[in-house]
Amino acid sequence: MNGKRVAELRKELGITQKQFAKMISVSKTTFCSYENNHTTPCDDTKIKIGKILDVSMDYLLGATDERLPLNKQNVLVLPISLNPEEREKVMRYALSLVSENNDKRSKSGRTYGIGRDL
Repeated sequence: MNGKRVAELRKELGITQKQFAKMISVSKTTFCSYENNHTTPCDDTKIKIGKILDVSMDYLLGATDERLPLNKQNVLVLPISLNPEEREKVMRYALSLVSENNDKRSKSGRTYGIGRDL
């Protein structure tokens, strides 16, 4: 497991090491050893960490640098063949559709997002 990534993601969420340790049912010392890459958690604990941080196991383990959330329902996956300008166009279009739909649904109190910017 990539402890540096865990620490960065945890900090992004504004969670302390003590709070996170409690969330995954380990001591703060044990959790610190995960973040410092001194020990490796068991698979069940890795899964808990991934769920809390909402990232794939591939990202958590360092197998990929693509930060995909566990809930892929709100993710827009773009073909790698698109150049940066084309990717930006698609993202702008998708965001405009989400905005239009949110305007239509605002009367019902339901809004939707597009997920993380990949």
